[in-house]
Amino acid sequence: MNSTISQALKIARFDLGTSIRTSKAVVTMAVYAGLALLVAAVTTFLQNKLLAEPGVQEGLKTQMDQIQQVISAALGNDTLLANHLVNMPVALMVFFWLTQSFLPLLIAVISSDMLNREIRTKSARFVLLRASRSSLVIGKWLSHTTVFVAAIVLSWVVFLGYLAFNLNGFNLFQSIPLIMKFFGFTLLIGFCYLGLTSLMSSLVDGSGTALLLTIVVLLFLAGLAQSDMFGWASPSHYRYKIWSPRADEILAGVGAYVLFGTLFFAAAWQRFLRRDI
Repeated sequence: MNSTISQALKIARFDLGTSIRTSKAVVTMAVYAGLALLVAAVTTFLQNKLLAEPGVQEGLKTQMDQIQQVISAALGNDTLLANHLVNMPVALMVFFWLTQSFLPLLIAVISSDMLNREIRTKSARFVLLRASRSSLVIGKWLSHTTVFVAAIVLSWVVFLGYLAFNLNGFNLFQSIPLIMKFFGFTLLIGFCYLGLTSLMSSLVDGSGTALLLTIVVLLFLAGLAQSDMFGWASPSHYRYKIWSPRADEILAGVGAYVLFGTLFFAAAWQRFLRRDI
C-alpha cells in the first residue's frame, strides 16, 4: 500500500510538471480565472446600473413578495427555498449557479485525456515497468485534482476581489459563511464530474472521442434528472438540494455527489486495471 501511494505521488508530480511545462495547467487556470472575471464584471455592471436607477431599491422592497412567488413557482412551489434564495447576495448566487451549470463541461474539456493519453502514446507501457496500474490511476487523479483545486481557488479569489472593489453594497466579510459554503460545494461538484470524466477517459483512447462521449453523457444525465421515475440516477437531480436551507436536504445532496463521484472513480479504476495497454 505504501509503495502504491509513493509511486502515485511520483507520477502525480511528474504529470503536474508536464502540465506546467506544456502550459496546460497555466491555460486551465487562466480559463477559470478569465471566466470568473467575466461573470464578476457583467454582474457588477448590471447590478450597479440597476440599483442606481431612481426608485429601484424601494420598488424591489415593495415587490419582494411577488419576486418570492415567481422564484417559488420556478422551483416547484418550494416557498422555503425561494425565501432562502432572495436573501442571498445576487452576484454570489449567479456565480455559483453558473458554476454548477458549466463546471462539468469545463472539466470534460480540460481532463478528457486524464487516463487515455499514456495509453494512446504507449508511454503507459514504460511507466508500468516501475509502477502498478493503481499507482498510475491514482497519480493521474491527484494531478488533475490539484490543477482543478488551484483553478477553483484562483477563480474565487478573482471573482471576490473584483466584487469587493467594484460592487456597491457588497460586504465581503458578512458573506464569508456563504462563500465558504459555495466554495465547498464547488469542490464537491468537481469531485463528482472529475470522476465521470476519468471514467469516459478510461473507456476510449482518443481525447477528442472521450470529450464527445462525456458531453453526450452530460446531456443524457441532465435529461434524466427531469424524469419523475429515474431522476434519482443522475447527479443533476440533486443540484438544488445543496441550495436548501434545510440540513437534511443539504446532506442528501452532498451524499449524492459523493456517491456518484466515488462510483465513477471506482468504475474508471476497474476499467483501467482490466484493459489492454
